[in-house]
Amino acid sequence: MNQTHDLNADSWIEISKPAILKNFDHLSTFGADHLIPVIKANAYGHGLEEVAEILKSRSFPYLAVDNLAEAIRIRKVSDQPILIMGVVDITNLRKIKLVDLAFVVFEKKMVDDLDSLGQKIAVHLEIDTGLKRHGVEPNKAADLAKYIEAKPNLILEGLMSQLADAGNPDSTFTKKQVELFDQSVETILSSGLQPTYIHLAKTVAMARERSKYANTDRPGDGIIGINTVDQSDPARRVLDKLEPALQLKSKVTVIKTLQSGEPYGYGLTFTAQSTTKLGILPLGYFDGLTRSLSNAAKLTIAGRTAPIVGVIGMNHTAIKVDDDIKPGQEVIVISNEPSDQNSVMNLAKSGEVYPYELVCRLSENLPRIIVD
Repeated sequence: MNQTHDLNADSWIEISKPAILKNFDHLSTFGADHLIPVIKANAYGHGLEEVAEILKSRSFPYLAVDNLAEAIRIRKVSDQPILIMGVVDITNLRKIKLVDLAFVVFEKKMVDDLDSLGQKIAVHLEIDTGLKRHGVEPNKAADLAKYIEAKPNLILEGLMSQLADAGNPDSTFTKKQVELFDQSVETILSSGLQPTYIHLAKTVAMARERSKYANTDRPGDGIIGINTVDQSDPARRVLDKLEPALQLKSKVTVIKTLQSGEPYGYGLTFTAQSTTKLGILPLGYFDGLTRSLSNAAKLTIAGRTAPIVGVIGMNHTAIKVDDDIKPGQEVIVISNEPSDQNSVMNLAKSGEVYPYELVCRLSENLPRIIVD
């Protein structure tokens, strides 16, 4: 076990180094020429520094994040180039050296601001093909590309877009986006510009519709092994080898015994039907364990399932345990086995929450440990 934090807590997260690397290698086998791992949002709750540290043993053009704060955190553990995909306040950029940082742009003001910094900066032009969040309109993309190329301090290194409906087995809208993207790229290339990286697909899109010009993919959830594709979806066959990298663990700190008819917890939402032993965990919604799992999810202790009973508190959760369970015993809250009732996907179903949201909510206060 490679410990990247001092483990002085009764609840912690384990991140599997073999799973992260296996996922990267698998995605490399069927994707484009290059992968840009997306590890924004604290690497989907898995730990920004930890995942960046693991990926140091692989080669790729960039690690992709949303903002400058995430980039600065990565710099503490890795010198790999970073692509910042979100909007950045130019004032903050004036305070640092922009070494091995690239930026996504989609309007002239962003271009002018970056050029004014007086440093050589690589930019990736985002084209809005249908997500309607960021991006230049396709009919203006070629002009903006030429505008970038004319700037003395900027390098038009990439072209990109974001897919809006890639998770839908009905790829009608995705096909339209891919076609629109390819048309825009073709116009830009025909003008004589030659960006190095052209990227469109995130994980699930890598197994669906492909751009004929894209030479780079941007997997995020695939890197950490969350597979939201339905079993009946043809794309599942390609992604089925992905392995979940995260386990959330805790320990029983207190054993309580309820007599028949006694209620437990806030709101008195659970009442014992017979003599019932409860294991109290030092983990609650402050730590990211969503309250919607109250009286709904089942965790694992001593190889057995243990249902959550009562309302999940700010710092504590109760599970129903067998008589042989003692304080100090380890509990698997989130399992890295997809078939377990407390896997990310199955917990998300139990709590009626989006799988990414479930892991992204995990508190940064929880220690992350890289395990071999």
